[in-house]
Amino acid sequence: MFARIAGSPDCDGSVKDWLSFRDSFQSMIDKDPSLTAVDKFHYLLTVLSKDAKTLVESIEVTTTNYEVAWTMLKDRFENRKIITRTLMDGFLDTDPMKKESYDGLVMLIDLYERNLLQLKKLGLVTDGWSHLLAHLLYKRLDAETQRHWERSHKSREAPKYQELLKFLREHLTTLQPLTLTKIRGPDQRHESSRPVMKQKIESTLTTVTSTKKSCPFCQKPSHSPFKCESFHKMNPIQRLETVKKVGLCLNCLSPSHLVRACSSSACRVCSQRHHTMLHLRSSIHTPSQGQEGNQATSSADTSTQIQTNCAKIIDASSQIPSSSPNALKPSPPIASTSRSPVALPTSSFATTNVVLLTTAVVIIADLHGNTQLARVLLDCCSERNLLSERLASSFFPRGRTCSC
Repeated sequence: MFARIAGSPDCDGSVKDWLSFRDSFQSMIDKDPSLTAVDKFHYLLTVLSKDAKTLVESIEVTTTNYEVAWTMLKDRFENRKIITRTLMDGFLDTDPMKKESYDGLVMLIDLYERNLLQLKKLGLVTDGWSHLLAHLLYKRLDAETQRHWERSHKSREAPKYQELLKFLREHLTTLQPLTLTKIRGPDQRHESSRPVMKQKIESTLTTVTSTKKSCPFCQKPSHSPFKCESFHKMNPIQRLETVKKVGLCLNCLSPSHLVRACSSSACRVCSQRHHTMLHLRSSIHTPSQGQEGNQATSSADTSTQIQTNCAKIIDASSQIPSSSPNALKPSPPIASTSRSPVALPTSSFATTNVVLLTTAVVIIADLHGNTQLARVLLDCCSERNLLSERLASSFFPRGRTCSC
């Protein structure tokens, strides 16, 4: 293997770079008398890439084949018509500068100078191009630089290319120290932190997006929970447990935020901050096989939700206006000292179904028109109407019977 010579040019088959590569390689390698033809061939292979290397890599490395390979490269890439057209297109196709920039102006000047010198080297007469090149170069300057040029050029005659080029090089001497000051200034250090913050935000968004590769309910390719068959087959308790487990918003089931930051509408049944499909008030839970071990947990969650909803009803009942001075004194809970209006025996959760009975807060009036609040348990299958002894004693004297 031959090591690359420091500063040796590369050739990838680009037509516009061929002349530069040809002259450099001939000066450094081809005309070096200390190198044999085989050595030159090996060095040639080390600097070729892409189309240029593909053209000659199948040729056997011998003394006579070096000239063959070099001739093939010149025949392929030393097409003067194509090279001329490519260099002229560089004058026309260069994008205009959008704002005043030292680096952008340097690149623009270098492009025009390089292409012009290569065209002269090809033998083209460019002496009459001065006004045309000045116009093309002027059109590719930004508005601020054009304004500086108009202030500087006082003549009413059409400017020449060398006049504009001289002005631009002097303008570079003004822009260069300003560019260095901007780089070293404190504002630049502040601005340099912005790409880092942007990168962190993009990284976070990418992470959030990558977590949505599969549905959290059925593990199939990503789709909305509202279109998931597995999610629809769950009862509300199972849905709530799964939503909490995977960290979705309880209100709209979105993975991008929590319920406290959700702006979607609330439950259509109770107006609380959870989705309607997670509403537990009248849900029926049917445990399947393999879920017996989770029945206690599900039962506890159901009971807690019932107590919470009922507690809100009790709090709301205190705002009902009274109709008399002695009215609306809340009566104690009927079933027990708990705030829950429903007495559900623990053993009922071990059966096949759990039935939740409806309660209501009502206003009861006695014979004298006095009213007070009481809670009723509505059971459509009951054959009797029952009244607690404590509530009855507040309406009827002891020893007096009543028919309900």
